[in-house]
Amino acid sequence: MLEKIGANLKTANDALSDARKSWRDDNISEREKRLVEREKVVAAREAELAHTMRTLRQSQSKAWLQRVGFGMGAAALVCIAFVAGSMMAQAPLPTPSGSDAGSTLALKSNQPSEVLAVEPTIEPAISSYGECVAKGDAYFKEIGSWPTLKSTGQDAHSAAIERCGRTINAFGP
Repeated sequence: MLEKIGANLKTANDALSDARKSWRDDNISEREKRLVEREKVVAAREAELAHTMRTLRQSQSKAWLQRVGFGMGAAALVCIAFVAGSMMAQAPLPTPSGSDAGSTLALKSNQPSEVLAVEPTIEPAISSYGECVAKGDAYFKEIGSWPTLKSTGQDAHSAAIERCGRTINAFGP
């Protein structure tokens, strides 16, 4: 009988051992399933994050390109305006001729019909750098600042050259 109880006990222990192994295998497979699901969720989040980063980089590069394009456009407009202004500054002024030699101005007085004839005082435009420097020298001599400027002590001829270097109309048209 002891042998029978020992055999039954061995059978019961084997069954218990098998049940424990299957329970452990079930837990392991459940854990593995949850782990696999978590890995899938993490992979999906990483893919979403990578897509968001690409989109963000593209929008930043577009914004940068827009800023650069705006800056270049503004610089182009400034250059065009500068060239147009320089051309206008160097263009000779029109001189009156023929019937336009005199102009009239209405005076503010008690008699509204009174008109005054005025002769134009337009000087001929300076057409060269040398004429500008000569006119500058004459101006400094006229105001008594020759051969050195009284205000700064600078050589008057050098000041005339410097000013005419900026524009040939430095001492009048």
